[in-house]
Amino acid sequence: MSPSLRSVYRRLGWGLVFPLLDFHLESFDIFPDFVGYLIILFALNHIRAMDSHIRHAGWLALVLLFVSLPQLMFKSSIDMEQFAAVPLGMHAYVQAAAILHVWCVILIFRGLYTIGKATIQPGLAAAVDSIMKLYIALFAIQLLFYPFMLNMEDSVVSVLQLSSLFIFFVELLLIRVLFRLSLNA
Repeated sequence: MSPSLRSVYRRLGWGLVFPLLDFHLESFDIFPDFVGYLIILFALNHIRAMDSHIRHAGWLALVLLFVSLPQLMFKSSIDMEQFAAVPLGMHAYVQAAAILHVWCVILIFRGLYTIGKATIQPGLAAAVDSIMKLYIALFAIQLLFYPFMLNMEDSVVSVLQLSSLFIFFVELLLIRVLFRLSLNA
């Protein structure tokens, strides 16, 4: 693979780190999501002609760039202590952004698989496929149970925290795959 593809893998990896990490100093986000989506957009721009999944992921990254801009003005993550007290509009915003993010990640990996299926090691390709299926399943479970969490006790909301932790871990695995691909490119 070319050095430019190696750079694309690294940029995609770093771009996905920004939306994944949510550290705030007061209301200031240390890793603003829009920066990550901007990095992803630039990375995908280099390979958009190679696959239709990549083109679609680029459009989603652009949408997510604009969707994440309001996060500069207010904290968009929902604390579990105040889960039921948060306005319904904020829940809808957070879930819509999460759905678009997961859809973008899925398209990125489908596109990268199509681009590199001739050169990716079979074991790595199978691992990515398994991780993607787990990622989709965990997120689907979280989406399914999310509305019910609004009417349940705070102790049950910890199930949502657990699923979020698993999704975080699986997304870290996906980011790790991108950096492994950059080493093998």
